[in-house]
Amino acid sequence: MQSQKIVYKGKEFVCFLAFVVHLIGDKYKTLIMYYLKDGPQRFGVLQKSIAGISNRMFSYAIRVLEKEVLLILYMLNNYGER
Repeated sequence: MQSQKIVYKGKEFVCFLAFVVHLIGDKYKTLIMYYLKDGPQRFGVLQKSIAGISNRMFSYAIRVLEKEVLLILYMLNNYGER
């Protein structure tokens, strides 16, 4: 079975996993996802869990994650089942 290459913002990824790692590779996004692994948390509680993150950076990371998760779900629906 041959996997389909993914091109995103001019960069080519050889597999879906490489694409996902590229999207969530940021320090704060990874920490946010770690703290959300057990379920939803309130915005302020989640932010306090991550030491050293500013309000602006936290809000930015959350917005980016929301967009990327939607993109990942879209990709899974289109490429995951054949």
